[in-house]
Amino acid sequence: MKPSSKTRRVLICSDWFFPAVRAGGPVSSIRHLTDLIGGDVEVRVLTSDRDLGENKPFATVTLNRWTKELNAAVVYYTSGFGRMLEFVRCLRRWNPEAVYLNSMFSLWGTILPLAWMKLTFGRPRRVLAPRGMLRPTALAVRPLKKRIFLLFARGLALFEGLEFHATSSAECEEIRRVFPKALITLVSNVPCQPICEVPARDADVGVLRIASIGRIHPIKNTHLVFDILRQAGLPCELKVVGPEEDTDYGKKCRRRAAGIAECVTTEFCGVKSGDEVRGILQWADLMLLPTQGENFGHAIFESLAVGTPVLISDQTMWRELASQSAGWDLSLDDLSSFSEALQEFARMDPATRHTWRRNAHRIATEFFAKSNLRQGYLDLFFGTTPFRATDSKPH
Repeated sequence: MKPSSKTRRVLICSDWFFPAVRAGGPVSSIRHLTDLIGGDVEVRVLTSDRDLGENKPFATVTLNRWTKELNAAVVYYTSGFGRMLEFVRCLRRWNPEAVYLNSMFSLWGTILPLAWMKLTFGRPRRVLAPRGMLRPTALAVRPLKKRIFLLFARGLALFEGLEFHATSSAECEEIRRVFPKALITLVSNVPCQPICEVPARDADVGVLRIASIGRIHPIKNTHLVFDILRQAGLPCELKVVGPEEDTDYGKKCRRRAAGIAECVTTEFCGVKSGDEVRGILQWADLMLLPTQGENFGHAIFESLAVGTPVLISDQTMWRELASQSAGWDLSLDDLSSFSEALQEFARMDPATRHTWRRNAHRIATEFFAKSNLRQGYLDLFFGTTPFRATDSKPH
């Protein structure tokens, strides 16, 4: 593997990459990123050979060889120690200018690569995206293990000279809480492109069609979806899309779904491809996600991007939605407010709902147009001013 004629090269290390779907937003972010900058930058992605929670490798990709899998990225799928071996080879033979790490606690994808680069001279620019893993709710999961690692990493100065990539002003604050002297750059995640126009919808048939997109996981508060619908007391069709990472929690959610079966028809759809998710969001009248927190909220953006209003918590970057007639961002301390929002939405006439859909789409379209993401990422990886700290809002 030799350097190409392109002068700029970035190596992306990620635990999961397309065609993985179970890991959610980060997979989408990295895939969209490779398309965004791949025309001017040679992008290589070093990743696992299987999806999150799967025991078998992908059957549809070439393993243990650099292969052009997408329009703008060359990918190496492998497992375990093979990832570290190829990482070392890649640094020596290909000489990337920047290494982009996409996890806080991954052994093969972050910790060992950081340790290796710490020991070598002439190391490339190192950029680490925590991907929401420094959020208090995320640190509260297996906290002892994470505290031990952070103490170990500080003792070895693994993060010295490292640039953190934050994707929201809230994540800047989360990084600062753990690393007060961190060097941080704020550039939003790369989302999907919004549809061109919001189509007309079928006539209202008296049943709310609701989609809940994301991992079936306590952090997503999936169980609260059923509590909210029960309190609302409205006839609904609900589609729950996402993997069940915790069997016990999945059973808990199914029990709650069964408890409101008289008024709500629930379908647990499991894992779906990006195109299938978009189709479900276009089917839905509303997307419901009472999450404990999102680093970016790809499911939220994807809903807005197809013109489907959202009913979400106030623990994401997507705020002041009600004032824009595009949805609601509400406090988890008052679940009744979620139910009241559903009842308000159910009372809207078709013309008002269409206005809300257009407003939701406008938010996504304006965000996509104004973000200037391509230049932001080129600066992140190759900027002449290496480290920039900012608290400006991306939205």
